[in-house]
Amino acid sequence: MKKFLIMFLIFLATANAQNSALKNDTNSSSDKTANEMKTVKDVQKKSEKIMKKLAEGNYKEAFEIIKEISAVPKDEIEMAFVASKKQLSAYGSRYGEPIGFEMVKHKKLSPSLVMYEYIQKREKHPLVWQFIFYKAKKRWKLNEFRWFDKLLQIEQ
Repeated sequence: MKKFLIMFLIFLATANAQNSALKNDTNSSSDKTANEMKTVKDVQKKSEKIMKKLAEGNYKEAFEIIKEISAVPKDEIEMAFVASKKQLSAYGSRYGEPIGFEMVKHKKLSPSLVMYEYIQKREKHPLVWQFIFYKAKKRWKLNEFRWFDKLLQIEQ
């Protein structure tokens, strides 16, 4: 039930992302240039930066990066962070401590969608993290993300 709640909260956090991405893409003058992702290479670097923070066990900083690059409203990402933190604390002994990360796959879904999938390596059991980025016009934005512990759910 808790895992369903986490997935539901993350789903809610991404429900309005497509409209926000279109709106945010037209407001380029107010965006920080450091967070602009104009190429797929920029997207990969940013997703790896998130995973590095997760591998260090620094979830707060990882979710701060997600807030910076996402089309999802910041308050919804904060709710996902709080729920994720609670879930990870509850199951921490089952997974063990974070010890690194590996890319599982990078998949171009269309000219405007790209997905990165990683495992967060842990002492006992990996967690899967998926990030989907959308490019409405000029810049990529994180449009959807999720994490889970069921390895059979890894995208084929």
